[in-house]
Amino acid sequence: MAALLILTIAVAALSSALETALLCLREHHVVSLTKKDTALQKKVLGIARHPRRSLNQTLVLSSTANLSLAVLALYFLRESGFGIPNRPILTAVILFSTMIFAVDLLPKMIALSQPARVFRITVAPFVYIGKLINPVTGQMILFTEWMSQKLNFSTTDPDNHWSEKEFESLIDIKRDEGVLRETECGLIHEIIKIGKKTAKDCMTPRRDAFMISSKLTKKTMLDSVRQSGHWQAPVYQQTQDVITGILDIKSWLQHPDSSFEDFIRPPVFVPETMMALEVMRCYLHRSYDLVIVVDEYGGVEGVLTHTDVIEEIIGDTAPSPEQASSIQDLGNEQLLVSGSARLDNIGEKLNLNLESDGLDTIGGLIFNKNGKVPEPGQQINLQAVSILVRKCQGNRITEAMVWKKDEKSSSKNTR
Repeated sequence: MAALLILTIAVAALSSALETALLCLREHHVVSLTKKDTALQKKVLGIARHPRRSLNQTLVLSSTANLSLAVLALYFLRESGFGIPNRPILTAVILFSTMIFAVDLLPKMIALSQPARVFRITVAPFVYIGKLINPVTGQMILFTEWMSQKLNFSTTDPDNHWSEKEFESLIDIKRDEGVLRETECGLIHEIIKIGKKTAKDCMTPRRDAFMISSKLTKKTMLDSVRQSGHWQAPVYQQTQDVITGILDIKSWLQHPDSSFEDFIRPPVFVPETMMALEVMRCYLHRSYDLVIVVDEYGGVEGVLTHTDVIEEIIGDTAPSPEQASSIQDLGNEQLLVSGSARLDNIGEKLNLNLESDGLDTIGGLIFNKNGKVPEPGQQINLQAVSILVRKCQGNRITEAMVWKKDEKSSSKNTR
């Protein structure tokens, strides 16, 4: 009887210590533990690959050991007559207090101070016992999943499914620990975000895209494509909404005496709402591939290439010199911006929310609010800011001044 009680105490203490050690282990502990011990490395990998199963085994082992220990202790008190005479309650309190300290509190305190050493000592017997109780824990997992379905709880497997917020939190933790640099952390965050971006978010807008009119003479077209620096270009008739094909510029320049029509392939049209990564997977297999992005009415919104998607990922973490200079801080909450400056970046500088449905740039916002192409020197007043159009080129706004509105804002329209 005493031997069985001692064995149960040992198992309960082992499970308590291992549970705490698992929670306290860090990467450097695992590296130091498994560096020279191949057998221990296999055990650690087994636990890491199936954390849910290992957690279930630990909880079942701990609960079973504690319950068995309570029953055996009560039986031992009754049969042995051990305790304070005529004080059964006091005897029970002292006994269970001692057991809690020896079986639960003390092992966990030791594991908190020496998690790696405790893990090394306890992992081998745990793996052996885990194999014995695995049929029971396996059935318990199936039962809990069945109960979750009945209660309409989520049944996603935590071993294999991570939410976006969990990934972002993990990346931030690795940055704080010094595992990742700030630029690496930012790049990974952008890669996670790209999964939510559409073709419209990543495309080159129609007004900025290089397109060729089929009515140009051969000489004019050759000069134009040689100066463009592009490998592919949409060919249109009459207006840019009528795309008839995609010209393979590289192949044509290798045979300039041939007609450009021999190097035109049918265009690929994708809706603006299609996910950018899906477009990339289906159509943009090479860096020079190009698709036409259209709106719900079939009008051309822009073009999308493999490079556009990549630039969308690295744009915020490694901005180009043009992007860096598109917003210039003049002080006193005044900004000099290019027409392509993003509203979210301007809002961040002024500590305002300038987001508007369907609009990404300050130029688009000005066109939307003004209803027509503004004249240089024209001022547009919004609820939170005032905008002074400085320069225009054709239908495009190339430079504007933005400042926060206040009681003195009317005096800032002459700069």
